[in-house]
Amino acid sequence: MIKPSSVIRLLHWIFLGCVIGLIIFVRIRILATPLERDEGEYAYMGQLLLQGVPPFTEAFNMKLPGTSLMYALFMLLFGQNVSAIHLGLMLINIASACFTFIIAKKITDVNSAIVSTISFTLLSLSPLFLGFAAHATHFVIFFILGGIAIILSALELKRGIRVFFSGILFGCAFLMKQPGIFFLFFGISMLGILGPKQDLSRKQLFKYGVNLFCGFLIPVVIVLLVIYFMGAFDRFWFWVVQYALYYGSDISLGQGMLKMSRMLILFWKGLAIFCIFVAIGSFLLMTEKVNIIRKNFLLSFLLFSFLSLLPGLQFRYHYFILILPACAFFIGSGYHMAQRIFERTPKWHFVPMLIFAVAVGENAFANTAYYYNMSPTDIVRKYYSVNHFAESIPISEYIVKHTKPDERIAVVGSEPQIFFYTKRRSVSGHIYMYGMMEPQPFARRMQEEFIADVERAKPNYLVFFGIPCSWGDDLKSDYHIFAWKNNYTSKFYNLVSVIDLLDINKILYVWGEDARKYSTVSQNSIFIYERIKMNRTVTMLNE
Repeated sequence: MIKPSSVIRLLHWIFLGCVIGLIIFVRIRILATPLERDEGEYAYMGQLLLQGVPPFTEAFNMKLPGTSLMYALFMLLFGQNVSAIHLGLMLINIASACFTFIIAKKITDVNSAIVSTISFTLLSLSPLFLGFAAHATHFVIFFILGGIAIILSALELKRGIRVFFSGILFGCAFLMKQPGIFFLFFGISMLGILGPKQDLSRKQLFKYGVNLFCGFLIPVVIVLLVIYFMGAFDRFWFWVVQYALYYGSDISLGQGMLKMSRMLILFWKGLAIFCIFVAIGSFLLMTEKVNIIRKNFLLSFLLFSFLSLLPGLQFRYHYFILILPACAFFIGSGYHMAQRIFERTPKWHFVPMLIFAVAVGENAFANTAYYYNMSPTDIVRKYYSVNHFAESIPISEYIVKHTKPDERIAVVGSEPQIFFYTKRRSVSGHIYMYGMMEPQPFARRMQEEFIADVERAKPNYLVFFGIPCSWGDDLKSDYHIFAWKNNYTSKFYNLVSVIDLLDINKILYVWGEDARKYSTVSQNSIFIYERIKMNRTVTMLNE
């Protein structure tokens, strides 16, 4: 006779297979989702890397180059297109799910590990976290989860060398996005929490800690040495250290906490059932008196996951991807303890699984349009609203048609995806305008550098994004660059296109002579300028 526990185990595996199949189906269906600006930045910089251009030479930002390297790898393997990038994301997401299962199985049981894995895959795909976009946070958790899985194996087998390799993965996570550094401290805390259980001496634990730290340094030092010997260290230091210190400096702690509370309310409204499961798991964990080590492990992971959200106090949607593995483990842990409660009465064995299955079904129903119906363009328009990233594609097609492959173009706005789509390099390393608008001491310097780059290169095409989301300006901003743009384009450029963004789904394209006569209706418009053709003498006199 088949035991009820065996049936439940089989049902859990079937359930996992169905959910993973759904996730793969959805991700394949939306592979062609237009890039948003962060993706455009990584894609353009990855493109430059494939052309042999080192980081921080022709494109600047305050992020370490790890995610750009991942994009370069995807493009090398699958091609330089949007689908290749999102295919890479899908593979990374599936690998992260595998690591989630491995870790959860070690701290609970197989059924609970399946529940943790299902929770993670559904949450990491959720549009509330912009899970369809290949943000750096996806790559951070991939390396972190891999590192945790290896540490657990190292402690179990008492293999110090494995801790070293775990450190390498933690170092890679840091290269993906700087907040990944917090998980190095979690790795150290893991040694202290789990080491005594394996009868490791203080000397052994210290040795393991050294191995972890040395492994962490390996990828970081390699990247820094490459940047140094490529002659880009000064630029790197300015952007990643000097400027980064001012990032979010105008946001007070109170403002930051208000932002976070608004985000949590939004997540509660969209993912109430999963939030309840996390709360139940937390409550049951806090009341557990048997497995103190599991409790300390999960609480420590939650703490450092939360700390990784804090730098800059920005709390953007995709930042919260960093805390999803901890939430998944809490759900799995709560499920594990619920199983123990209900297994006392055989006929109630199926209750935890049925409750979780209903929650997953509700999630699938709530996301029916996103999972099955919305086109990739509809997705980016709905969830990025007035950013209008989909319009970058026809703009890029126009530029490609009217320029040569070796020409450089100017984009006055924070839309680096244009460079990726067109495969045309920027006239300036300043591919974002946000820093120029922030109340920080380098803002005017950034503007002047960008202006000098444009005037030096004299690009045949200049695209201006008159969209607030592309600038992030406020009353404290320095508007010098806007006055320059108006003056410079009026002297040396003809307006050849206006894209009037009347509504999320109502876009008006005006071309040629009609564009010069057109008066925009909305406050969100994009303008394409073509340089006036003049002979060299006239150009010199005018300039």
